[in-house]
Amino acid sequence: MNEKQTEELSSLLKMRGDIEVDSPESADIIILNTCSVRRRAEVRIEGRIGEFKRLKEKNNPIIVVAGCYAQAHREKILERFPYVDKVVGPFDFMNIPELLNDSGKLYTDEKRTDWKIILPERAKVSSFVRIMEGCNNFCSYCIVPYVRGRERSKPSSMVIEEVAGLVERGAKEVVLLGQNVNSYGKDIPGEVSFAQLLYKLNDVEGLERIRFTTSHPKDMSDELIEAMAELPKVCEHLHLPVQGGNDRILKLMNRGYTKAQYRALVDKIRDKIPGIALTTDIIVGYPTETEEEFQELLEFIREIRFDQVYSAIFSRRPMAKASELPDLPYEIKQKRYEIFNQVQNEISREINEKLIGTIQDVLIEEVKTKFPDQSKGRTRTNKVVVVEKKIPPGEIIMVKIMDATEYTLKGEIL
Repeated sequence: MNEKQTEELSSLLKMRGDIEVDSPESADIIILNTCSVRRRAEVRIEGRIGEFKRLKEKNNPIIVVAGCYAQAHREKILERFPYVDKVVGPFDFMNIPELLNDSGKLYTDEKRTDWKIILPERAKVSSFVRIMEGCNNFCSYCIVPYVRGRERSKPSSMVIEEVAGLVERGAKEVVLLGQNVNSYGKDIPGEVSFAQLLYKLNDVEGLERIRFTTSHPKDMSDELIEAMAELPKVCEHLHLPVQGGNDRILKLMNRGYTKAQYRALVDKIRDKIPGIALTTDIIVGYPTETEEEFQELLEFIREIRFDQVYSAIFSRRPMAKASELPDLPYEIKQKRYEIFNQVQNEISREINEKLIGTIQDVLIEEVKTKFPDQSKGRTRTNKVVVVEKKIPPGEIIMVKIMDATEYTLKGEIL
């Protein structure tokens, strides 16, 4: 989401005549687009802002801190870093070009902003498309509803126009983005559902593949599963965050489903879409998690066998309810995190090794910079594949898989 917003803002600034430079040292304007999902990200942000003090004293650039960290900490940023010129939350992010000429410093009021279609001069082979913002779920560990507000869908007519525009500019694949894409359209009377949007996008001429993220399990409808099974351009990959592997923890997280319900949903999806790759998010070391509950989590991932897991140690967040619970010692969380990743890496490697000898359609995304005779792409199941040949980005090639690790496949072009 942040990467896409940064891309859009860059296009807006270029439209008004600004030129992108290679380093902050040569910039007249420095904009830091921030995340606040984990404390670790905030530490990096604060270190980065600290580095700008020297540049402010030397070259006096306009310094803008924007995004979720800006929304969460607001006045504190100006107090701690008085050389920052503007603090801009997600609601005013796309207005930054106009705000640069404004005398104010703080822009963090929650408001419903108008959607814009902002197309780059040249689209990436796999291009992001924001179809909605915000979240209504209030998971107890998450601050998204507080810093990005409630769900706001982009009208389907604009989504279709944007996707068509990206295809005209070179995109072969689009990745639809939202905090919970399964809720798409519910805030606009008469708007299509997310599944219906997929049917419309499947008809866009020249588009080869459609992906999306993220899906909330409690909102994963039969209509959406059917659409994924029927539509040829929708890839056989689903990111379905489970977050925990124990019913007590899931309830504490306010996720809205039990472990058995999640398991039944996975069975339904795999039955309807054979060969689908499933990835997920999991928080390790949740407040009050016992050793027995951690072991239950490990058994759960051994049972479900996710292709990949994006895991994170629990991090206290301002405003999030889980921060009121007694936290576990960091040493325990770190040890569990290491054990968890060892187990999951073994599962991921086993799943990928079963692909050795298979033939896969691979969409080439880039020629590797460090190894110019290698190209990298993805299968329809979102597996990264490397081939030993320079292939133009955007081509779809047939590849025989020859080797596999937990993260990457290596193949030969047929």
